[in-house]
Amino acid sequence: RKTAEVSSELLPLRRQRIFLPKSGCSLSMGELKQMETEMFHRQRFVSDSSVSKQARLSEMKRVSHLVMQTKRRSCVEYVTETTNNGGKMLVFAYHREMLDSLEAALKETLGASGYVRIDQKTPTHERENLVTCFEEDDECRTALLSFTALSEGQSLPHVEAILFAELAWAPSIILQCEARAHGIHEIRQKGSS
Repeated sequence: RKTAEVSSELLPLRRQRIFLPKSGCSLSMGELKQMETEMFHRQRFVSDSSVSKQARLSEMKRVSHLVMQTKRRSCVEYVTETTNNGGKMLVFAYHREMLDSLEAALKETLGASGYVRIDQKTPTHERENLVTCFEEDDECRTALLSFTALSEGQSLPHVEAILFAELAWAPSIILQCEARAHGIHEIRQKGSS
């Protein structure tokens, strides 16, 4: 069946923005806002042909990395608290440093069998086994996922929450990530209530 055919049967998504405390932030919000202004609102940077596309991309990557460093500790603390509430969840991130920090916290909190990690370094032939483990093993409650490794093409229908430790530049990637969990399970739930 096509999405258009089942969209009326799906439960609505509930999106929530979580404001994290400043714990160990290396940059203040003011410094980040200043960087945003310099990057996106400076006429020279946006329209000057002397600034190459590569230079713009490089600056965007630099700022994205700084934002990740700024919020990494707070994200780790939040994910650790949230995993203790039970239920299956997906945690998406982009930077390897963020994924590594989250994995260390999950390993300490849930143990090695309490989570799976799928990122660019996970061989394709192992991904299906990890997804099966996440879906079928009640002890495995968290899937730590890279945007680029599992944002599309895979359904994970037994998920109660999706957390984004980082956001992707393209909104369509976020929608694809949400679609991993918004499907069959919700239709069954709605039909049984």
